[in-house]
Amino acid sequence: MPIPPRKRLRRTCGSFALLCLAACPVAADVPHEATVDIKGTVVDSQSEGIAGVKVYALGYGVEQVTVSQDDGSFQLAIPQARINYFAVLADDVSGDRMGYWQVDWKNPPTGGTRLEVAISASRRIPVVVHDVSGQPAANSQVGAMLPIGSPPLVVTNRDGRAELRLPSEASVRSLFASKDDVGFDYRIVMTPRDEAYRAEWLNDPPVRFQLAEARSIEMQLLNDIQDPLSNTRIYLWLLQKPGEPDTFNLSVMNSDQRLFNAFTTDKGIVRFEGVPTWDTHPLWFWADSEDHERSRIEFDHATPANVVVTNQLMRLVPVTGRVTLPDGAPASGIPIKAIGVGYDRDSFHETVYTDDGGTYRVNAAPGRLYMLTVVHDRWSAPVIDGFVVRPGTPISGLNFRLQPTVRVHGRVTIGPDRDPVANQRMGLNQIGRNLRELEGVELHNPTKLNFSIQPMEFRSTNTNKQGEYEFYVGPGSFQIGGPSQVKSQAFEIAADDDITSLEFNFDSPRPEAGPITIAVVTGNPPVPVANAVVEGKYRAFVNQFPLRLRTGPGGSVAATRALHPTVVYAQSEDRTMAGIMEIDSEQPSATIAIGPVASAHGTIIDQTSGEPLANTKVFWGRRVYQGDDNSPYEVAWGGTEITDAEGAFALQGLVVGQAYDLSVPRGDGSYGSLTSITPERAERIDLGTLQLAPPYRPPTLEERMEKALATDVPLRERFEKAVQEAQRLRQHVLLVFVDRESPVSRRWFELQFNDRVVRNALPNYQLLLIDATGSGTQKFAEQLELTIATETLPSWQFRDAEGNPLHALEPLKLKTEAGEDSSAAAERSTATQLDAAHVAEMLARFAPEPLDARALWDQAFSEAKETNRRVLVQETATWCGPCHRLARFLEEHRSRWEKDYVWIRIDQRWEGADEVMNRLKEGYRGGIPWFAIVDADGTALANSDGPNGNIGFPTEPEEIDHLLTMFRSTRHRLRDEDLEAMRTSLERQ
Repeated sequence: MPIPPRKRLRRTCGSFALLCLAACPVAADVPHEATVDIKGTVVDSQSEGIAGVKVYALGYGVEQVTVSQDDGSFQLAIPQARINYFAVLADDVSGDRMGYWQVDWKNPPTGGTRLEVAISASRRIPVVVHDVSGQPAANSQVGAMLPIGSPPLVVTNRDGRAELRLPSEASVRSLFASKDDVGFDYRIVMTPRDEAYRAEWLNDPPVRFQLAEARSIEMQLLNDIQDPLSNTRIYLWLLQKPGEPDTFNLSVMNSDQRLFNAFTTDKGIVRFEGVPTWDTHPLWFWADSEDHERSRIEFDHATPANVVVTNQLMRLVPVTGRVTLPDGAPASGIPIKAIGVGYDRDSFHETVYTDDGGTYRVNAAPGRLYMLTVVHDRWSAPVIDGFVVRPGTPISGLNFRLQPTVRVHGRVTIGPDRDPVANQRMGLNQIGRNLRELEGVELHNPTKLNFSIQPMEFRSTNTNKQGEYEFYVGPGSFQIGGPSQVKSQAFEIAADDDITSLEFNFDSPRPEAGPITIAVVTGNPPVPVANAVVEGKYRAFVNQFPLRLRTGPGGSVAATRALHPTVVYAQSEDRTMAGIMEIDSEQPSATIAIGPVASAHGTIIDQTSGEPLANTKVFWGRRVYQGDDNSPYEVAWGGTEITDAEGAFALQGLVVGQAYDLSVPRGDGSYGSLTSITPERAERIDLGTLQLAPPYRPPTLEERMEKALATDVPLRERFEKAVQEAQRLRQHVLLVFVDRESPVSRRWFELQFNDRVVRNALPNYQLLLIDATGSGTQKFAEQLELTIATETLPSWQFRDAEGNPLHALEPLKLKTEAGEDSSAAAERSTATQLDAAHVAEMLARFAPEPLDARALWDQAFSEAKETNRRVLVQETATWCGPCHRLARFLEEHRSRWEKDYVWIRIDQRWEGADEVMNRLKEGYRGGIPWFAIVDADGTALANSDGPNGNIGFPTEPEEIDHLLTMFRSTRHRLRDEDLEAMRTSLERQ
C-alpha cells in the first residue's frame, strides 16, 4: 500500500514495493522526436563484414529496415524513449544466414556504441498447418516470436506446409500460425513464467498447428456525446489457448505482421473475423485515438454472433497552465508529467513540454484523480495534485513557479565491507494525495470497488560502477528504493525547505539472487522423484517471477532465486503426491518430501434463503504471505471450482498438514469466506453444508449516528467515566450536544466519521455525544452549569482531564457562502455545512500537550539501570481496544511483574513515537498492541511477534504461551507461580 505523506524531511523505513522496478525498462522522459544514431556491423564467423544484408530494427516504436554497406556497416536511428527496448535482426537471405542482437536494458547503447551482429546458418523448423476440420490450410502465415520482435513470416503451400527460418542463437518464445478471416493458433516454446514447461513437441517435427474454432466480432465505438469514432485503429491484445502455459501478446508483433488489427468505418464500426473462441482469458481490445482516452475494451465471450457491441470512449479534456522561472519569465521546454488514476483499471500517463511562452497543455482522460509534476534535472516546482478531471470540463490556470531541484543521491553497497553494487536498478516514486484524503472529492465508481486511488509518478536509474545513483526532485512526498534486501525509504520536501541535497544509502546484507538446489523425495527411506514440478513463492515483495521448475532424472533441480524466505511446493508428475516447506533467505539447498494428497467435498447454500448456490465459483488455496503473517498475501496451490446444480463442489490435491482457505468471489473485488481446512491425513474430507453469508454492507450514516447516541448509561455516569479515562490516557473531555433531526448536526457526524483531519484529532479526547432532546440531558446540563439552546445546536465544550471547562459552551461555527459565521437561529435551522477548518483548529487548540516518547524512553531506561530491571515497551493508541485490555491485565498483575520490569506505553500521539518504536522494529509491526522486553542497555530480548505474527492481546493458548515465554526468558525475580496466576487470568478472559 502507498506510504502516506510524512512530516517535513522526516525519514522512515517501510515495506512499500516499488513495483515499477520489474524487468520492464522505463526510459527517462525525453521529447518524442529525440533519437540516438546507433552504428553497427554485420559480420560472419571470422568477424568479416558482410555486405547486402537486410538489417531490421525490431521493437515497439523503433521498426525500420536498412541494408549493410560494403564493409558490413549499418546505421539505425533509435528513438531515445525506446533505447532500453529494441533488437536488431540481420537476414542474409541468399546465404541462408541470420543473426540477432538484443539490447541489455540495464546498459543501453549510446551514440558512441558500435554493435556487432554475427550471422550464421539459419535454424530451420518445418511446420504444417491444418484448419479447424483437420484439412491442410494453404496460404497460412507462420511466424516466431523472439524476445523482441520476430523474423519474416513464411507462407504454407497447398499441403499446409512451410519451413521457418530463425536466427540460430536467438531464443524462441512462441510459434504461431494464422490465416486471414479463418483462424489462429500458437504454441509456447519457452516462458520466463514457467521454467518447468518443456516444449517436447519441438523435438518431433514438423511442428503442427490447428487453426482454432473461430468467431466474428463486430463493435462500434462512440464517444461520450455519442459521435462515432471513425478511422480509429482497434486491435486485440492477448489470447490464451487452453493448455498453453502463457498468453500470446498480439500487441508486440511487428507492425507488418500484426493480427486482429483494423480501422473503424465512418460510423465507428469495426469487424474482426477468425477470432479464436477460447474463453480462458478476457478478450481485451485497445483503440488508438489522439482525442480519446486509452482504455481497454472488454468483449464478453457470451456475446451472440452478429451482434454489434457498442463501446464508449471518453473525449480527452484539456488541462492547461503556465510555467515560469523564479524571476517570472516564461520557461520553455520544461517537461510536465501528468498521472491520472481512477476505478478504471487503466491509468493515464503523459509528458508534455512547455512552449516558448511557458504554457503547456495536457489532453487528459476524464474520470481520474490527477497529479502534475515537473520532471527536470535543474528545475522543480511543488506538485499540483488532488484534482479530478471531469468529462467536458477543461481546467486551466494550473501554474508552476520553478525553483531549483534537490539532488537525491546515495550509494548501494553489499556485505560487511560495503562493496559497491553497479547497475542496481533504483526507483523513485513521487506520491500524490490519496482520494480518501480529499474532502468532497469523488470519482465515478459504479461497481463500488474498494481500493486505494492515489497517483504516483515513477522514475528510475541504474547505479554506476561505484554504486552511486542520483535523482533530481522538487517539493513533494517520495518513496525511494532499490535492492529488495533493504527497505525502501520515505521522505518529504516542503516548498520552503532550504536544502540542496538528500542522501539515502542502501547497504544490502546479501546479493539480490543466489543459487538454490531443491531435491524432491518420497517414502521412507526417501526415494528421489524425477519430473516433479517445483514452485517457489517469496515471502517478500520482489519484482520477479516466482520459481517454477522441474526435477531431473535424479530428483533434483538447480536454479537461481531471489534471496528471500521462500515457500516451496512440489508435486509429482501424476499429481497424486505433493508437499510444502519453507526455506530461509540464504539456504543453498533444500529437500522437500512429498506424499499422497487429500481431497474434500461439500455443498454451499445461501445463508439467508437456504437455497443451494448453483454455478458458483469456489476460490481456494494456501496463503503465502509477502512478509510476516500480518502482511498482504496471495492464495496459491489451489484453484477455482464451480458448484453444480445442487451447490456441490470438490477439491483435489490438498497437501496434508497445510491450511487452506475457501471463499466465493462476489464480483466486486471482495470475497465471501466459506471455511478453512487443514487435512490431517490423505483422505477424502466431507465439509458438509457451508453457508455463504450475504455481502458486508457498511452501516449508513444514520445507523452510525444511532449507535453513537444509543446508550442507557446516565449522562452523569458517562461524564465521570470519561474524566477517569481522560486522566488515565492523558486526554481532554469533549462534550458535543446535537439534535439528531438537524441537518447541521448530521454534518458533525460526517466530520467525525469521514474527515481525516477531524478523525485523527479526536483520539486526544474522551468524546461524549449527547442528544440534546434526550431525557436527562437538561438535568445533566444544569449539573455542569450549562444552558442548552436547541436553536444553536450543535454546540460543544472542551474540558480538561479533571472535567473543568476550558471555555464556555458555544455553537459550532457554520460554513456560509460568504465564508462568514452566523449563529442566527433561522440560518442554523436550514444550514447543512459546518466550518470543517474551524472544527479542526479548535480540536488542535484544546488538545493536551503531547508527551515526548524519547524522554519517556530515556527515563524508563535510567530507572531500569538503577533498579536492575528490564523495560516492557508497549505501542498503544487511545482508540485501540486490545491495547486497553492488555493495559488492564498488566495493571491487575503489576505486583507480580513490576519487580523485574519498568513498563512504558508509547502512544502513537506522542512526539517521536515512531522513532522510538523503530528502534525495536522498523516499519510495520503487525498492528497494535505491539510490545517488546528490552534490557537496560536498549537491546531487545523478546517481542510480541509469535509464529503467526503479532499476538496483540493474547487470547488463544499459543498466544498466551508466547507472552509467558517472553516473561520467563527475561525474568530475574518473577516466580513460576506468578506466571501461572497470569495464565489463569488470561484464560478466563
